Amino acid sequence: MRTRIGSLVTIGALVSAACWNAPALAAQQTTLTKFSGVVSGATGPNGVAASGTHTRTITDFGGPIGNGERVLATYNVNINWISGMTASQYADAYQAACNATLPLPSTGANGYGTARENRVVPMVRLSKQSGTYDFSDVGIPPGIIVTTFVPSTAEDAPAASTAALASLVACLSLLAYRARKRRKTA
Repeated sequence: MRTRIGSLVTIGALVSAACWNAPALAAQQTTLTKFSGVVSGATGPNGVAASGTHTRTITDFGGPIGNGERVLATYNVNINWISGMTASQYADAYQAACNATLPLPSTGANGYGTARENRVVPMVRLSKQSGTYDFSDVGIPPGIIVTTFVPSTAEDAPAASTAALASLVACLSLLAYRARKRRKTA
Protein backbone atom coordinates (compact mmCIF):
# COMPACT_ATOMS: atom_id res chain seq x y z
CA MET A 1 0.00 0.00 0.00
CA ARG A 2 2.81 2.41 0.84
CA THR A 3 4.41 1.84 -2.56
CA ARG A 4 1.13 2.52 -4.39
CA ILE A 5 0.50 5.80 -2.52
CA GLY A 6 4.13 6.83 -2.96
CA SER A 7 3.88 6.17 -6.70
CA LEU A 8 0.67 8.18 -6.96
CA VAL A 9 2.24 11.09 -5.13
CA THR A 10 5.30 10.95 -7.39
CA ILE A 11 3.15 10.83 -10.54
CA GLY A 12 0.97 13.66 -9.24
CA ALA A 13 4.03 15.76 -8.46
CA LEU A 14 5.43 15.18 -11.95
CA VAL A 15 2.12 16.11 -13.60
CA SER A 16 1.85 19.20 -11.44
CA ALA A 17 5.45 20.21 -12.20
CA ALA A 18 4.84 19.74 -15.91
CA CYS A 19 1.79 22.01 -15.76
CA TRP A 20 3.61 24.65 -13.71
CA ASN A 21 6.57 24.70 -16.10
CA ALA A 22 4.62 24.52 -19.35
CA PRO A 23 4.83 27.63 -21.52
CA ALA A 24 1.97 30.09 -21.31
CA LEU A 25 -0.47 30.20 -24.18
CA ALA A 26 1.68 31.81 -26.83
CA ALA A 27 -1.31 32.96 -28.83
CA GLN A 28 -2.78 35.04 -26.01
CA GLN A 29 -1.75 38.63 -25.38
CA THR A 30 -2.61 40.56 -22.24
CA THR A 31 -1.93 44.15 -21.21
CA LEU A 32 -2.70 45.98 -18.00
CA THR A 33 -3.68 49.64 -18.16
CA LYS A 34 -3.30 51.63 -14.95
CA PHE A 35 -4.95 55.01 -14.43
CA SER A 36 -4.03 57.68 -11.90
CA GLY A 37 -5.03 61.24 -11.19
CA VAL A 38 -8.22 63.22 -11.61
CA VAL A 39 -9.43 64.78 -14.86
CA SER A 40 -8.73 68.47 -14.56
CA GLY A 41 -10.10 71.25 -16.68
CA ALA A 42 -11.99 74.45 -16.38
CA THR A 43 -15.70 74.68 -16.75
CA GLY A 44 -17.16 76.08 -19.91
CA PRO A 45 -19.02 79.40 -20.34
CA ASN A 46 -22.28 78.20 -18.78
CA GLY A 47 -20.66 76.39 -15.84
CA VAL A 48 -20.60 73.14 -17.80
CA ALA A 49 -17.65 70.87 -16.98
CA ALA A 50 -14.98 70.44 -19.62
CA SER A 51 -15.36 67.20 -21.52
CA GLY A 52 -13.86 65.28 -24.39
CA THR A 53 -13.02 61.91 -25.84
CA HIS A 54 -9.87 59.86 -25.41
CA THR A 55 -9.45 57.44 -28.32
CA ARG A 56 -7.37 54.29 -27.98
CA THR A 57 -6.85 52.76 -31.43
CA ILE A 58 -6.30 49.01 -31.18
CA THR A 59 -4.79 47.29 -34.20
CA ASP A 60 -5.60 43.59 -34.26
CA PHE A 61 -2.92 41.35 -35.82
CA GLY A 62 -3.37 37.81 -37.06
CA GLY A 63 -0.95 35.05 -37.91
CA PRO A 64 2.32 35.80 -39.65
CA ILE A 65 2.40 36.24 -43.41
CA GLY A 66 5.87 36.37 -44.89
CA ASN A 67 8.09 38.50 -42.67
CA GLY A 68 5.31 40.20 -40.67
CA GLU A 69 1.84 39.82 -39.30
CA ARG A 70 -1.28 40.78 -41.15
CA VAL A 71 -3.69 43.38 -39.81
CA LEU A 72 -7.08 41.83 -39.17
CA ALA A 73 -8.95 44.90 -37.96
CA THR A 74 -8.60 48.29 -36.34
CA TYR A 75 -10.89 49.39 -33.51
CA ASN A 76 -11.33 52.87 -32.07
CA VAL A 77 -12.16 52.58 -28.37
CA ASN A 78 -13.65 55.97 -27.39
CA ILE A 79 -13.58 56.88 -23.69
CA ASN A 80 -15.76 59.89 -22.94
CA TRP A 81 -14.54 62.02 -20.04
CA ILE A 82 -15.62 65.07 -18.08
CA SER A 83 -13.78 67.32 -15.67
CA GLY A 84 -13.58 65.86 -12.16
CA MET A 85 -13.58 62.16 -13.10
CA THR A 86 -11.42 60.11 -10.74
CA ALA A 87 -8.98 57.48 -11.98
CA SER A 88 -11.37 54.76 -10.78
CA GLN A 89 -14.28 56.25 -12.74
CA TYR A 90 -12.01 56.59 -15.75
CA ALA A 91 -10.97 52.94 -15.50
CA ASP A 92 -14.64 51.92 -15.44
CA ALA A 93 -15.31 54.08 -18.53
CA TYR A 94 -12.33 52.51 -20.33
CA GLN A 95 -13.51 48.98 -19.51
CA ALA A 96 -17.06 49.76 -20.66
CA ALA A 97 -15.77 51.30 -23.91
CA CYS A 98 -13.60 48.21 -24.59
CA ASN A 99 -16.54 45.89 -23.96
CA ALA A 100 -18.79 47.95 -26.25
CA THR A 101 -16.27 48.25 -29.10
CA LEU A 102 -14.08 45.13 -29.21
CA PRO A 103 -15.36 41.69 -30.25
CA LEU A 104 -16.06 39.53 -27.21
CA PRO A 105 -14.42 36.14 -26.55
CA SER A 106 -17.67 34.44 -27.59
CA THR A 107 -17.13 35.69 -31.16
CA GLY A 108 -14.15 33.38 -31.69
CA ALA A 109 -10.39 33.22 -31.36
CA ASN A 110 -9.90 36.93 -32.09
CA GLY A 111 -12.20 38.01 -29.26
CA TYR A 112 -11.16 40.29 -26.41
CA GLY A 113 -12.02 40.22 -22.74
CA THR A 114 -11.60 42.81 -20.00
CA ALA A 115 -11.42 42.54 -16.24
CA ARG A 116 -11.03 45.16 -13.55
CA GLU A 117 -8.01 44.11 -11.46
CA ASN A 118 -9.41 45.49 -8.22
CA ARG A 119 -11.44 48.42 -6.94
CA VAL A 120 -8.57 50.07 -5.04
CA VAL A 121 -6.03 50.34 -7.85
CA PRO A 122 -7.69 51.61 -11.04
CA MET A 123 -6.32 49.01 -13.44
CA VAL A 124 -7.98 47.15 -16.34
CA ARG A 125 -6.73 43.91 -17.91
CA LEU A 126 -7.33 43.53 -21.64
CA SER A 127 -6.72 40.09 -23.14
CA LYS A 128 -6.96 38.77 -26.69
CA GLN A 129 -7.45 35.03 -27.10
CA SER A 130 -5.40 34.57 -30.24
CA GLY A 131 -2.87 36.69 -32.09
CA THR A 132 -1.54 40.03 -30.93
CA TYR A 133 -2.56 43.66 -30.85
CA ASP A 134 -0.97 47.07 -30.69
CA PHE A 135 -2.44 50.38 -29.54
CA SER A 136 -2.02 54.12 -29.71
CA ASP A 137 -3.68 56.90 -27.71
CA VAL A 138 -5.02 60.31 -28.74
CA GLY A 139 -6.74 62.83 -26.47
CA ILE A 140 -5.79 61.64 -22.98
CA PRO A 141 -7.50 64.15 -20.67
CA PRO A 142 -5.48 66.58 -18.57
CA GLY A 143 -4.73 65.28 -15.09
CA ILE A 144 -5.03 61.58 -15.96
CA ILE A 145 -1.93 59.44 -16.35
CA VAL A 146 -2.38 56.28 -18.42
CA THR A 147 0.28 53.57 -18.14
CA THR A 148 -0.06 50.35 -20.15
CA PHE A 149 2.29 47.43 -19.63
CA VAL A 150 2.56 43.68 -20.10
CA PRO A 151 1.81 41.83 -16.85
CA SER A 152 4.39 39.64 -15.19
CA THR A 153 4.46 36.05 -16.44
CA ALA A 154 3.00 34.82 -13.15
CA GLU A 155 -0.34 36.37 -14.07
CA ASP A 156 -0.58 34.51 -17.36
CA ALA A 157 1.08 31.31 -16.18
CA PRO A 158 -0.67 28.06 -16.97
CA ALA A 159 -0.33 27.22 -13.28
CA ALA A 160 -3.56 29.14 -12.86
CA SER A 161 -5.26 26.90 -15.42
CA THR A 162 -7.93 24.43 -14.38
CA ALA A 163 -5.77 21.39 -15.20
CA ALA A 164 -2.79 22.65 -13.22
CA LEU A 165 -4.89 23.58 -10.20
CA ALA A 166 -6.68 20.20 -10.31
CA SER A 167 -3.37 18.37 -10.37
CA LEU A 168 -2.09 20.49 -7.49
CA VAL A 169 -5.20 19.73 -5.42
CA ALA A 170 -4.87 16.02 -6.22
CA CYS A 171 -1.21 16.01 -5.15
CA LEU A 172 -1.95 17.84 -1.92
CA SER A 173 -4.82 15.45 -1.18
CA LEU A 174 -2.55 12.46 -1.71
CA LEU A 175 0.10 13.97 0.52
CA ALA A 176 -2.48 14.57 3.25
CA TYR A 177 -3.77 11.01 2.90
CA ARG A 178 -0.25 9.64 3.14
CA ALA A 179 0.52 11.72 6.23
CA ARG A 180 -2.72 10.59 7.89
CA LYS A 181 -1.92 6.92 7.19
CA ARG A 182 1.60 7.38 8.54
CA ARG A 183 0.22 8.83 11.82
CA LYS A 184 -2.24 5.94 12.24
CA THR A 185 0.48 3.30 11.85
CA ALA A 186 2.94 5.05 14.16
